[in-house]
Amino acid sequence: VTNSLAIPMLADLRDKGPYWVLNNYSDSLSKKVVTYQGVDKYAYLSDYSVFANAFHFWDFIAFTPLVRQAFSRVGVNGVMMGWGPDEHTTVYTASQYGLHVHASDWASNLSTYSNFNVSTHQKDNNDDTTVIPGKHTVCFVMTDGDNIQWLLNDFSTNPGWYGSHRRGACNLGWTVSPALAELAPTALKYLYDSAATSPGGRDYFICGPSGLGYYYPSNFNSLDSAAAITQRMMKKAGLSILNVISDGYSDSQMLPYLSQPNIDAVFFYTYDYWYAGLRGFATCINGKPVITPRFAFAGGVYDVQSLADTLNKMPPNPYSSDGYSLIAVNVWSKNIDSVISCVNLLDTNVRVVTPDVFVKLYKAGVNCTTTAINSTVQNAASLALSVSPNPARALALVNFTLPSTGIVTLSVYNMQGQEINTVFNGQLAAGQQQVKILTGQLPAGVYICRLNYNGSSQTATMVIAR
Repeated sequence: VTNSLAIPMLADLRDKGPYWVLNNYSDSLSKKVVTYQGVDKYAYLSDYSVFANAFHFWDFIAFTPLVRQAFSRVGVNGVMMGWGPDEHTTVYTASQYGLHVHASDWASNLSTYSNFNVSTHQKDNNDDTTVIPGKHTVCFVMTDGDNIQWLLNDFSTNPGWYGSHRRGACNLGWTVSPALAELAPTALKYLYDSAATSPGGRDYFICGPSGLGYYYPSNFNSLDSAAAITQRMMKKAGLSILNVISDGYSDSQMLPYLSQPNIDAVFFYTYDYWYAGLRGFATCINGKPVITPRFAFAGGVYDVQSLADTLNKMPPNPYSSDGYSLIAVNVWSKNIDSVISCVNLLDTNVRVVTPDVFVKLYKAGVNCTTTAINSTVQNAASLALSVSPNPARALALVNFTLPSTGIVTLSVYNMQGQEINTVFNGQLAAGQQQVKILTGQLPAGVYICRLNYNGSSQTATMVIAR
C-alpha cells in the first residue's frame, strides 16, 4: 500500500498499543535502555529512543503489569530515560529492577549530542590542603546535578545557578551526572572549561546520585556491578567523589563503591530531612571517608543568617569529624547568591573549601584508617528496618531488631513529608520486633515508615497497591 508520495507503508499502528509493541518486537528492542515518557512530551526523547532502539512508553509507574514487563526485560544496570510522576516513586520503582534513572524528560537532541567525541577533564588546582588548627571546615554542595534535562537547559544560563556572574566569589561544589560524558560530552566540557578558578573561590564537580544514574542503593540488588560501572564512568567524566542518596544507610552499601580505585569518598544523603537526616555522621570504610550533610541549606530549614550563626558556633577542630560540616544546598529554594551571602557572614575560624579539598583535609585531619561510627547511627543501622509484604494491600508488617530495650515510635508519612499517623509509641524489649500497619484505608502510593528509637531513627519505604 502506498500514499500519494509513493512511500511504502510498513505497518498501520493507529490501533496498536505498548503491549502489542512488546509482544511483537521485544527481541529487536534494546535490552539496555528503556524510555519512560509521557505523551505530552512527545517532542523530547523521541529522537533518542529511536537512536537507542529503546522501548518508549508511559503508564502508572508503581508496579503495573506494563511497567514490570518493560523494566524487567531491560535488566540489572540498564538505564531508564525520562521521568515519572514524582521523584521517590520513580526512583524507588526503577531501583527494584536494577535500573539507573536519567532524569531527562525535557532533554532535546540527545541523539545528536551523544555522537560527539571530546575528552572531559576538570581544571587542575593548587588549593592549600594543609590542616590548620582552630578551623571548622565547611563544604557547600549544590544538589540535583543528576538531572540531565536541567543540565542541558537553564542550569548553565540561569543567574541563580551556574549562569551566575558571581561564581568564583566563594568555593563551591556542584553535582553532575557522569553519564554526560556519553550523552552530551560537549556540554560537560563546557561546564568544566567555564568553572571558576579565581583567588576568591573555585568550582568543583562531584558525581551526582547515585553514580551512573539515580537509584537507591538500599533497594538495588546488584551494588557490586553498579559500583564498577559507576567508577568507569566517573573516570571518563573526570570525577572522584560520589554523592549517594538512599532510603537508609549501612556500611555494606558503601563498601562496593569505596572498593573502587577511582572513588575517593562518598557524600551520603538520606532522602528525608532535605538530605541531612544523619546530621553530619561520618565514618571511614576501606580507608576512605563517608560523610553526610550536617545541615541542609533549604527553604524552611535555614536562612542565610541562621546558618551562618550555626556554623560560627561549630567546633573549630580539624582533627575530629565534628570539625567538618558538609552542607547540602537545595537548588530549588536556595541559589548561589544565598551561599555567597552566608559565606560572607562566617567568622575567620570557619574555612570554606571545595569538595576535593574537604575530603583531603578530612583524611589528613581525622584518622581514616579506623572506623569510628557515631553511636546514634550505629543504633539506627543495626535496627534492620524492613516492610513486608511490599507492595502491601490490606496489611503491612514492619520488622526491626532492637539492640536493647527502649522507647520506640513508629510513624507513617506521605511523600510530601506529612505525618499520616503514629502506629506505635511505647517501650519494647531487645530482639526482633514486629508492628502491624492496617493499610486498607490508605490510598495506593508510596509512603515512608519512620522508626524512632533511643534518639536515633531509620526509615523504610512502604508501597501500597490496590
